Amino acid sequence: MEQRNQLGAPGYLPPLLLHALLLFVADATFTEVPKDVTVREGDDIEMPCAFRASGATSYSLEIQWWYLRELPHELALSVPGARSKVTNKDATKISTVRVQGNDISHRLRLSAVRAQDEGVYECRVSDFSDDDTQEHRAQALLRVLSRFPPPHMQAAEAVSHIQSSGPRRPGGGGSANTHARTGPGYSADPLLSLLLLALHKLLHPLLGH
Repeated sequence: MEQRNQLGAPGYLPPLLLHALLLFVADATFTEVPKDVTVREGDDIEMPCAFRASGATSYSLEIQWWYLRELPHELALSVPGARSKVTNKDATKISTVRVQGNDISHRLRLSAVRAQDEGVYECRVSDFSDDDTQEHRAQALLRVLSRFPPPHMQAAEAVSHIQSSGPRRPGGGGSANTHARTGPGYSADPLLSLLLLALHKLLHPLLGH
């Protein structure tokens, strides 16, 4: 038999009513935030951002993506979770989405990123549910690495390749190859090594007589 309270109402709440009450008391919050990311030049990336307003009533919500021209090294030692919000007068608005409801989401997509794209990206949500507009922010740092190694590393790799690309002769030619390597600069110049090897082949029969 159903238990009733003093007002004669059932002693339990229907599931739908309970769910509605939970939505009503829930605080406005981000349900998905962007995270710091490191990519290489030319890569494509996505940064998510989703927000849920308090209560179940339909409100006007606006979400914006901003690019803050902040020097990355100033944030290198900071922890994302404890990082104070970066503000910059040179901020650039990238996109805006506005909906009527109690939740909103918008993904920022960047194609073929460049070194100039490195910096802090901010998701701003404006909640017009009250008389005073509430603004909520979430930030993430994008680092862009060079797709190719620096010039000095390329030069070192090229020298290493030249030194290891000398001609190799099977069998008895090893002694001639070893003798030719004693010439100055042989290991650093493949063309010179070929000329010396050809000269050795021509002179060897003559010297043998």
